[in-house]
Amino acid sequence: MHLETERLVLEEFTMDDLPALWDIFRDEQTMEHMAPMTRAGTEGLLRSFCLERTPPGAFAARLREGGGLAGWLLFNQVDAPGIYELGWVLRRDCWGKGLAGEASRAVLAHAFSALNAHKVIAQTEDIRRAAAGAAGHGPGGGAAPPRPGPGRGVEGHLLVWPAARGVCKWK
Repeated sequence: MHLETERLVLEEFTMDDLPALWDIFRDEQTMEHMAPMTRAGTEGLLRSFCLERTPPGAFAARLREGGGLAGWLLFNQVDAPGIYELGWVLRRDCWGKGLAGEASRAVLAHAFSALNAHKVIAQTEDIRRAAAGAAGHGPGGGAAPPRPGPGRGVEGHLLVWPAARGVCKWK
């Protein structure tokens, strides 16, 4: 997969990405809701999940300007043909800029048009913000969808984009 957006290039990782990926994965605040990673674990994951796997399970999200690694973009077929998982881990200085939503919109369009996906799912800690960004809502794009449950951030909920409607549903 090679996709380009206004600010990002989404493409396969290389082993040269290990230092930048490790910088992202070793940041405690970035990894707050994920399993802790070691450098060796990061290298093993990069090799087994991205470099030695066809198709790769995750892709490099690079900034078009400057070309630096902005983050890890999970895009992985799961369960059955036509069902994909989408996720992201961005370096902290890339947070709050709409990059996850921008990448998600490009991957969703690719999944439904080129891969004949019928469902893409994403699990998130802050489902309202993630849905707003990926669906093109939020600042400059209208109101965010309502929060599906009480409290701040809804752990363990899924966003589901069905191919037929192109909208998100809460699960």
